[in-house]
Amino acid sequence: DAWIILNGDALDVTKWIPIHPGGEQAIMAYLGKDATEEWVMIHKPGTVEKNMQHLKNMGKVSGAAAAAAPAGGAVDDSPPPPDGDGGIPG
Repeated sequence: DAWIILNGDALDVTKWIPIHPGGEQAIMAYLGKDATEEWVMIHKPGTVEKNMQHLKNMGKVSGAAAAAAPAGGAVDDSPPPPDGDGGIPG
């Protein structure tokens, strides 16, 4: 079986790999991993549901990998800029 994690669900993608429109390698790189972050940047909402005849939902995953990506995609977790003008006049 070949599976990935999307939004906290383990999905068996074995039957989807040979017919994936983006090619087999696009999925193969994420087998056994949480592909949520990359997936939400590429796919429209409803894509999984539209293709469920080729997928099997194996259930929820617990632990760090189960954290779903935010609806807006990646989170900016960089520290805020320091207070002041940074020594730049004007």
